Amino acid sequence: MPQNSPQGYWNSTTPFINGSSNPKEVANLAQFKPPYGNEYTHDDYKSVRKSGVVEKCIFCEHRTKVGKQPYCVEVCPSKARIFGDKDDPESSVSKLLAKYKSQSFQNNKGEFLPENEKGTSPNVYYINREKREEAITGIVEETKKEKLFTVYPNPANGYMNIEVNLQNDDTVSIMLYDISGKFAKQLLTNEYVPKGIHTYTREVYNLKPGLYICKVQLSNTFQSQRVVIY
Repeated sequence: MPQNSPQGYWNSTTPFINGSSNPKEVANLAQFKPPYGNEYTHDDYKSVRKSGVVEKCIFCEHRTKVGKQPYCVEVCPSKARIFGDKDDPESSVSKLLAKYKSQSFQNNKGEFLPENEKGTSPNVYYINREKREEAITGIVEETKKEKLFTVYPNPANGYMNIEVNLQNDDTVSIMLYDISGKFAKQLLTNEYVPKGIHTYTREVYNLKPGLYICKVQLSNTFQSQRVVIY
């Protein structure tokens, strides 16, 4: 717990157990630094919130401002969460909202905002259950039309070649997961790459032979492909 916490307990010099460190000493020694904490720069969301400030989602601004996806989008196993710029008509989010009727929550009871009623202007939209799978499938199929990358040949002799085809300048990350979805290896981390075709050769000799999932992540989209490591 950082020493400037609004919680008075961490300013106490009285040990909880006689002979042990007191809360203030622990707070002074604590290192509130990444990866164990996030140093937010959001105007309304400091690393240590002042008393009376409600915790709210800011879409992992510390990640999105460097081209990454929010954690909830990154780890969602069914890819049911789509994140992007709704002001960009070419983004997946804008295309989904244009094609399917959506609803937004209004209050802390989980009630949907009635149509044509003014509310708090939330930036999270829900597509009903019947259309959700169709919508997600449509985005996936649309992405497949523009093939983002190719792994060639099948990874062998301890190396993997990934050819990425960018239609625009973008930030690129490349990850490997085992077939169960468990993270296996980072091959490229948030690198700014100009428009065009780029090939990356990476060592994978330390991975067990088997079937893997290679994922290429851009700032606003991603694609996955199964690969075999011998």
